[in-house]
Amino acid sequence: EQADWSTPDLPRWSARVGEAVRAALAERPPTRSKRPVILVAHSFGCLASLHWAVQTKEAVAAVLLVAPADPDKFGVRDLLPGRTLPFPATLIASRNDPWMPQGSAIDWAARWGTEFIDAGEAGHINADSNLGNWNDGLAVLDRLIGRASAQDTT
Repeated sequence: EQADWSTPDLPRWSARVGEAVRAALAERPPTRSKRPVILVAHSFGCLASLHWAVQTKEAVAAVLLVAPADPDKFGVRDLLPGRTLPFPATLIASRNDPWMPQGSAIDWAARWGTEFIDAGEAGHINADSNLGNWNDGLAVLDRLIGRASAQDTT
């Protein structure tokens, strides 16, 4: 949850991601409290999640970035990682997303060393895209969890 959904503020939203993760970790049973988290984010939440994840001392196992917003539209390019992420990540982008041209999404995926998935003509990959439960997205998340788990055991 964000205090103001209509005014994206990367540092503030990033801090809220951290608060949400710490709250979720606090609710875990003690036997699972040290296990790393997997972040699943959409739009500007992708930018906030990455901003928090690369700065935190918390363990991040993986990140799924769905239809990220274009950092240049919000003037936050310099606040985001400019190198390969230290954890597995997948970026899913549509060919006709009004918030990020697919070419830009491909460039960011390459910069971050993430798997890139072309979602076809799915708009902003939200409720307006009529994807329903979006089983394809759940399958991508399952694969990412598998990659994170395999990396955790090595």
